[in-house]
Amino acid sequence: MGASLEAADLAAAYRGADVVLAPYRAEGFALSPLEGAASGVPVIVTRGGAADEFTDESFAAYIEADREALKTGSWLVPREGEVLRALERACDDAAWREAAAVAGPAHVAKLAWHVIVQRYVTLARFAHESEGEDMAGDLWRNRPGVFTQEEYDEL
Repeated sequence: MGASLEAADLAAAYRGADVVLAPYRAEGFALSPLEGAASGVPVIVTRGGAADEFTDESFAAYIEADREALKTGSWLVPREGEVLRALERACDDAAWREAAAVAGPAHVAKLAWHVIVQRYVTLARFAHESEGEDMAGDLWRNRPGVFTQEEYDEL
């Protein structure tokens, strides 16, 4: 496009797509699938990478891949036919596309910066209050201002 877009214009551009296809071998943070999901567009991403942290099967189809070692680190190698398989699902499964249009934005809303910052503030307060205690397995216990197990699972 060559120009910066306002958030509303970017969301409209994503909504003009049938799917956001983002196969990758290595990705620090896959922003385009997150933006697509926020806009109600189903996404297709490589399983095993950065997008695993913020996607689920309610709005994402996964490209199965194998991890290949490099001299420094590793990357993902999508398995043969996986991109086509995921695209076929996106094209053929109208019910999934319709559900993804609702599930993606709802899921991404939990990842808004103000929500994430509040989570970190809560965890930092808990860590400060628990100084010297054994915190392993205790971050989600029901204490004032701290997540319950169910809330933690939803993060």
